[in-house]
Amino acid sequence: MNAQALAALALICPSCRQQGVEARLQLRPLDGSDASHAVDNGFFDCPRGCRYPIIAGIPIILRDMADWWQQSRHHLSAMTSEPPEMVDYFAYLAHAHPERLAERALLSTYMDAHYGHPTPPASWPDSAEYWQHITTLAERTTAGGLALDLGCGVGRLSFELARWHQQVIGLDLNFQLVAAAACIQRTQQLDYERRLRGQQFTRVTQPWSAPSNVLFLVADALDPPFAAASFDTVAALNLLDNVNVPLVLLSQMDALLRSGGTLLLASPYEWRSDISEVSQWLENADQDAATTLRQILSAQLIPQLSLNYQITAELAELPWVLRQHQRFWQWFIVHCLAARKG
Repeated sequence: MNAQALAALALICPSCRQQGVEARLQLRPLDGSDASHAVDNGFFDCPRGCRYPIIAGIPIILRDMADWWQQSRHHLSAMTSEPPEMVDYFAYLAHAHPERLAERALLSTYMDAHYGHPTPPASWPDSAEYWQHITTLAERTTAGGLALDLGCGVGRLSFELARWHQQVIGLDLNFQLVAAAACIQRTQQLDYERRLRGQQFTRVTQPWSAPSNVLFLVADALDPPFAAASFDTVAALNLLDNVNVPLVLLSQMDALLRSGGTLLLASPYEWRSDISEVSQWLENADQDAATTLRQILSAQLIPQLSLNYQITAELAELPWVLRQHQRFWQWFIVHCLAARKG
């Protein structure tokens, strides 16, 4: 983690904010780390006693750290241990964990969707075309300054935004995905397992030029550890239908965005009742989600949110393909837009 990248960005303790106190976090590197350049291991400490770790250069800033640790510890050692022989050993043990196959399959799907571009079935769209359109839309964002990529996954949009911004923060709840993004940046190459079928995987390795002005961290998009109006661009790619309260996500994005900044949103509106209650979905029997979102952003709907946006670019039906394995593909139609905050 580049400590200087956070120097101008106030990180706020999410635990204290829940109690109505905005306590700024202070970086405390462990022995051997250089706070003026890079910090691989350390803590962000709150003046009121809260503490958030930095593991393998990735800050983890969540209100309930104990719960996160219980869910994540079985695969952390495989990502952070040295030397290589020990990494291989822990990787072998992690593969035996009952949840490991699902994790490997998830990482395979995300890496292919962001970088791999395997050949889809005949007549299906290529994921490379998807990223060409997303990159064109990202060019409409507010150039310069800071950008925030919520739900960054394995980092492709974060890296694209880095072309037009001085610094980009990529944020996601999933440490495994964020660690993969940080690894691409650190090694300047892709190195991941592509699932073939069942428990069969093949290795994909190739160079990838990743920019240095991106910092990745683990945090909750609905409870982000940032002060209001910190960013010139705030993006959420395929996240709106993957949070339990979509309106809270929109409200948080608006709060973090400076006046005149750009909101970048994309979603297939694949609402799931196991993620959010039907009453929270941004659509109903009379109106689709794309229309509802436009009306919310212009304050025609739910004016109490006080949103004031002008849509500057829009893609109504962008095909997006996800590869699960060689015989299981999913095809979504994504609605994308860029909007300027008034």
